[in-house]
Amino acid sequence: MNTFVAATTPPQVVGMESHSSSSSSDNNDDKRKEEEEGEETPVAAGSHVTTPPGIQPSLAVKCKRDRLWRRNFISSSNKNKNKNKKANKDPSNWEQQEGDEDLLGDVDGCCCLPKRIFWKGSLDSQGCPPASTEEIKEIFYHSFMVLGAYAKNLEELTKLIREHHPTFDPHGVVEFQHPQEHGACPPYFIYLSHERKELAMYIRGLQLLHRQDYVTLMNNQKDEQPFDGGYVHHGMYQPAEWSAKHIAPRLKELLLANKGYRFTNVGHSLGAGVAPLFTVLLVKNPELIGGISPELIHSYGFAPPRVMSLDLSIKYAPYITSCVYQDDFFPRVSTKSMKRLFICTFALTGVVVFILWVKQAFQITHSDDPRRLYPPGKICHFVYKKPGRPGHHPIRARIVPSSQGRFERLVLSSSGTTKNHFVLSLCEHLKTYNWPEDLKEPWLVDVLSTRKEKGHCC
Repeated sequence: MNTFVAATTPPQVVGMESHSSSSSSDNNDDKRKEEEEGEETPVAAGSHVTTPPGIQPSLAVKCKRDRLWRRNFISSSNKNKNKNKKANKDPSNWEQQEGDEDLLGDVDGCCCLPKRIFWKGSLDSQGCPPASTEEIKEIFYHSFMVLGAYAKNLEELTKLIREHHPTFDPHGVVEFQHPQEHGACPPYFIYLSHERKELAMYIRGLQLLHRQDYVTLMNNQKDEQPFDGGYVHHGMYQPAEWSAKHIAPRLKELLLANKGYRFTNVGHSLGAGVAPLFTVLLVKNPELIGGISPELIHSYGFAPPRVMSLDLSIKYAPYITSCVYQDDFFPRVSTKSMKRLFICTFALTGVVVFILWVKQAFQITHSDDPRRLYPPGKICHFVYKKPGRPGHHPIRARIVPSSQGRFERLVLSSSGTTKNHFVLSLCEHLKTYNWPEDLKEPWLVDVLSTRKEKGHCC
């Protein structure tokens, strides 16, 4: 027998005629207790509860009430959760926040579509440990120093660096060269810092007006350049070999004159491909620079291309750190795809990027070919936003031990092919990092004094 209960009256159970008045009184007492305990949830006006066949009326009303209570409870919990999020949204303590929900979001794609189509660049470092503040500080220092490699002369080099480091001493520049011969290293300068006990070499990145840069970047075929049991990029290995022959003797002279100093090799874009390969040669042959310990040799690459096979990338990870900024496209495309981008006119570049993105989105598996090239060494991935969402978060850094299975997909982002590839953008953004007071060395205080009031240039 079906029974209906009006929402305008208390949700009592309408029983059979055999129910006595005492039973009705007990029901009223139970109802009063439920109201006092806050367990009763009113039913929407005009709605009725229909008792299914074979189920007691009291059970049907209770199921209806429990469903409404559960829905209201979940809604209330979500509201409290959002309030707590807003209350704890303090940029100064983001390192203590659990998880990356504010940056990464769901792994699945939008609108229940596959995640490969709507891939977010921040997901490439999901689950990886955070970088230490010391590591970030080293990367920050070299991010503005490498800008000097884009200068045409020493005066311009000093100007470029002093925009971020006002007390920069140009007397530390011991060599500044623009080699023109085929297969030579891109323009570079060598800087000797007695304060940091470091000898550093900075290599310029890709220049759109220099034909030799395109030749170096495009000159590669699969398994064309075997090296140490793996494979490397042929076009960028040539400048590394040239550096070992023509630059290493000068480095050896300086390191022998400054015992105990470390050697750091830094590059951006194209230079981020040459620098790690040159570093690998020095690690394998430390006698080239005076026989210093390989532990004193390290390479930092900003926006690196794919230059070595996976086995080599893992093997030399202790000596190479590649820095990827959010959605940067350069570490995510192969040499073959890069050729298609540059062969096309700039008017069609966007179309080619979209075609490559669609191809990668619907690619089910990736090749396990040992000749396939990857970004070199371990990767420090800087993330600061969730694509498609307004606003920026404090910049974070994650250490990706290996690029295997990561940085495989192009990200459709307005900054992926522009700002995220520029080392200047990363430099400005790192000025907003919450630096601990005990780590603020004189040079860091000097650099932070140039921070723009309106934040980073992202």
